Amino acid sequence: MASDKPVVLMVDDDEEIREMAKTYFEEVHGHHFIAANSFDEAVRVIHETPDQIVAFVDIHLKGGKKSGLDLLRYIQENASHRVVPYAFTGETSLLVEAKALQAGAINVFHKSVDQIDRLVVYAEESLVSRLVRRWAEDDLTGLDNFHAFRRAVVAEMTAARDRHDRQHASVFGLLFIDADKFKSINDTHGHLAGDMALKEIARVMRASVRPTDHLCRKGGDEFLVWLPGADQAKALEVGREIQAAITGTSIHSESGEAISFSVSVGASEVARDEIGADVEQVLESLIDKANKSEMDEKALLGLPGRPRR
Repeated sequence: MASDKPVVLMVDDDEEIREMAKTYFEEVHGHHFIAANSFDEAVRVIHETPDQIVAFVDIHLKGGKKSGLDLLRYIQENASHRVVPYAFTGETSLLVEAKALQAGAINVFHKSVDQIDRLVVYAEESLVSRLVRRWAEDDLTGLDNFHAFRRAVVAEMTAARDRHDRQHASVFGLLFIDADKFKSINDTHGHLAGDMALKEIARVMRASVRPTDHLCRKGGDEFLVWLPGADQAKALEVGREIQAAITGTSIHSESGEAISFSVSVGASEVARDEIGADVEQVLESLIDKANKSEMDEKALLGLPGRPRR
């Protein structure tokens, strides 16, 4: 059974601090505790941990190109929907505190033994005060998240089913878009490059659809496009346009290296008269069918893929 406590991430280059925090959070209070000693390691943990995270970040990380302030900014820009960041520092300067707050820290704590218990309290309260809200937007790409997408699509299908008029579409198309070999981008060029690729996919998707269409990042490297008035063939045509535009673009790593990437697409459709009482199940079925179509495309091209869970 999953714990109702948030995952605690301590990012500090001081091993003694990490061990002390582990004792308090994990052994005394029963939190899932993860320690990281650098920006890169912390970013990896954030990407690989699906649960909500409360992060305590040492402002002055040593041994790497990026500091704790850089990590706070990264969290604010890319993961604020599920990571609550606090700054943790040995300095008492007001200027340092101001920089940490400007970078995205919710609060600033000072390193001392008697502070650790306070960190536990803040870790648990933060889950109540900030993380229980369901956000409509995916922070990384700016697209809708799946919850908001599902609400909009279910409402649109329900209205079309119940009102047979010209204002509501008689058919709907769905696209399932998945980045190809995305893991290799992360493994070879780092998670920052992976984030840039996802943002570029979202940008191309926005430029390729109508204002009446719905887009979302479903999770990871998977995206959905809802196309009112489009059958499966038309939806796939839009998908091919998105696919071609993404193949023709590239991003650049921190070293300036150009990175090309591609996506696979699959499509499905539902007619208004086929929408039954359980509209959410209709949507789930459409996603499964489009996902299978996308997986078939990957298989034909010899690309690795995974079925939807």
